[in-house]
This record gives sequence, C-alpha cells and structure tokens, in this order.
Amino acid sequence: TYRVRLGLPSPASRSELFRRFLRDRLGEHDIEILSSLSEGATGAGIKQACDDCLRAMVLGGEEELRLEHAASAVMRTLGDAPETDNPEEWVRSLAGRLGRKASQGQIGRIVGISQSQVSRILNQKGDTRARRAAATD
Repeated sequence: TYRVRLGLPSPASRSELFRRFLRDRLGEHDIEILSSLSEGATGAGIKQACDDCLRAMVLGGEEELRLEHAASAVMRTLGDAPETDNPEEWVRSLAGRLGRKASQGQIGRIVGISQSQVSRILNQKGDTRARRAAATD
C-alpha cells in the first residue's frame, strides 16, 4: 500500500478553497478572516465547514451567508469552538485564534456584539494574552 502525505494548505490555498466551496458568497475580506481562522485545517476540514455553514443557511431560510455562520462552522470543525454560545467565550476564543489578523470590530461582527463590548471582554482581568493578541480598530 502506498501513501501520499499532503501537507496542510497554505493561507492562499485556504482562501481559494473557501472561495470555491462557498461559491463566492462572502467578500474577499471575510474570506481572508476565514483563511486565518482555519490555520491548521485540512482541505477536507475546510470543505466540511463550508458544507455545514451552507446547510445552516439553507435550513435557516436565510438568503445570504453571514461571516458569523462561516466562522462558527470553521471553529466547530477544528474543535476550537466554545461549548456554549456565551459571547465572552467566543470573543476570547476568536481573539486567541486570530491574534492580530482580525480587529476587535471584526471579532465583534462575528460574535454579534460591538467593538467596545469586545474590548471590555478582552480587558477583563486575566485576559492579557488575548487582549494583546487582538488588534483594535
């Protein structure tokens, strides 16, 4: 039996996979956020995350794909999603995963809260690592 080992997709390859699998339903900036968020994912994992968020969009009766659905699907596929829907846990998780690749405003958009709420969450005692990682608008 022969096995061919493929490396993980590069950031550019991940972006291209998201463009193709999501059928250009998100803007370029959102694709770049998903690409950063999916670091460490395989091509199959990205495909699964895309299928999951498109399915949720259709079943939810929505006409547009939203970044928060796609980001949630990516986090769940990678096993990095918080176990609850608590916005504070999501903010900390996203800030830790994205670092300076996404602003606090973008993290807020994904979670559905304002940039100032994201800032407040990251400035709480004990969140110095996440606070330093997340860039401000």
